[in-house]
Amino acid sequence: MTQLVFDDEAHTYTIDGEEVPSVTQLCRPLTIEIAENANPWLRDAAAERGTRVHETCADIDFIGNTDDVEIAPDIIGYVTAYLNFLRDYRVRSWDAIELPLGCSKFGFAGTIDRVGIIDRELSIVDLKTGSRIDKPLLTAQLNGYRKLWSCNSDKTIKKMYGLKLSKNGDYRLIPVPPSDIFDVLLELERERRTINGKH
Repeated sequence: MTQLVFDDEAHTYTIDGEEVPSVTQLCRPLTIEIAENANPWLRDAAAERGTRVHETCADIDFIGNTDDVEIAPDIIGYVTAYLNFLRDYRVRSWDAIELPLGCSKFGFAGTIDRVGIIDRELSIVDLKTGSRIDKPLLTAQLNGYRKLWSCNSDKTIKKMYGLKLSKNGDYRLIPVPPSDIFDVLLELERERRTINGKH
């Protein structure tokens, strides 16, 4: 049986004792232009805020209500947007919440934000709090998570969505199509490792 270990502090994954790349790391070639144009201070602040939104929304999902969850004032709008989404799509529970998974067959891992029924179909939902959505990056990430899920479950993912949460309490559910883009990135990593003598 495959043993996955996720080190939350270092944000690293190991499968059977060997460190493997994450979906986020594999998608990094798509983020070069975004990173070059980003103000480092603003980027870091946005990442920290996004982490807190993720943690708060996960607490709400695990506990089942907002009464026992402390919500920081600066993220209330984002959390309200998430609650509005849950209400509008009548989401009562999730099959997976912030679930770390590994795939020994393909040698990668990652943490899936949500898996559950959206519009009567089993779907992956990835929470986003940034000011803009990069469609190729989102497409690669979600297709990576779909591949990861298929390595670990006999339930088939039918749909994939990015859920953009905004500071003003609004949200946008962005459908993501099936694509081979993640497989290309996975093959790129395999070639890189082969050239570096790691395979």
